[in-house]
Amino acid sequence: QADLLEKKKATLPFELTAAQERSLNEILQDMKSPAHMNRLLQGDVGSGKTVVAGLDMYATYTAGFQSALMVPTEILAEQHFDSLSQLFPELRIILLTGGMKPAERRQALEAIEAGQVDMIVGTHALIQESVTYHQLGLVIIDEQHKFGVRQRKLLRDKGNLANLIVMSATPIPRSLALTIYGDLDVSIIDELPSGRSPIKTKWIKDEIEKQKMYDFIDRMIEKGRQVYIVSPLIEESETLNVKSAQETFEEYKDIFPNRRIDIIHGRQKYKEKQE
Repeated sequence: QADLLEKKKATLPFELTAAQERSLNEILQDMKSPAHMNRLLQGDVGSGKTVVAGLDMYATYTAGFQSALMVPTEILAEQHFDSLSQLFPELRIILLTGGMKPAERRQALEAIEAGQVDMIVGTHALIQESVTYHQLGLVIIDEQHKFGVRQRKLLRDKGNLANLIVMSATPIPRSLALTIYGDLDVSIIDELPSGRSPIKTKWIKDEIEKQKMYDFIDRMIEKGRQVYIVSPLIEESETLNVKSAQETFEEYKDIFPNRRIDIIHGRQKYKEKQE
C-alpha cells in the first residue's frame, strides 16, 4: 500500500539519498508486477542498503505477506534485527538463529507458521526443514556471495517462489554484475548519505608503511576508537602463505602490549562470541 509506505518514510529520522530512492522505486515496481522479482541490490558499506531492504520488507507487510532476511552470521543477524526493530517498532519482528535455546526456537517457529510475525531475520536456520512460513512474500539475502545457489533456492521455495533480493557490498561495475548475475536485475546505491566520511583504502607495501599503520592504529585507540583486523584463516595453513587470525592476534598483542586485544572467529562457542 503506497500511502502507508510514504507515511512510514516520512517518519524516518533521516532523508533517503537519491540513489536509495531510485533503488527503492525499482524494487517496488518489480514487486507490483505479476512476474517474480530477481534483483541484486549493490552498494558500498554505509550506503544504506539495510534501510532500502527494510522499506521493501515494510511494503511486503502492507500487502499482507511475511518477509525473511538471511545473513551469514549470528552477530550480523542480531545487528540487523536491532536496526529493523528500531526502524519499525510497530511490526512483529523475530530473530531465528542456530544458537537459540530449544524452547525459544519452538516458540519462534510456531509464531512464524501462525502468521504472528511480519519480518524474520536469521542465519541458515531460516532454511531448515522445521521452518514453515505462513505467507512468505519477500526473501532478502545479505552478503549473498556467502550463500550458494541451492541455499537461495531453498529459502525462496519456502515462499512459493517469493520475490528475491540479494544484497552485496562488493563494488563491481554494472556490466560485470550483469555477466555474473545474468538472471538478476541490478540496482546500485552509488552515493553515501550526507555527513558520511569517504572511505580511504591504502595498500601497505613495506615495513616503513607498516610502522605508519601501527602508529595510526595507536592514535585511533588513544582517541577512544576501535580497530578491527580481518584474517583469511582461523589457524595456520601449510599450503597457503597467509597469516591466520591466531597468528595475527599473537603478533598484535606483542606490538600493542598496553592495549586490550581480543579474537573472534566461527569456531568459537556461541557464548564466547557473544562475550
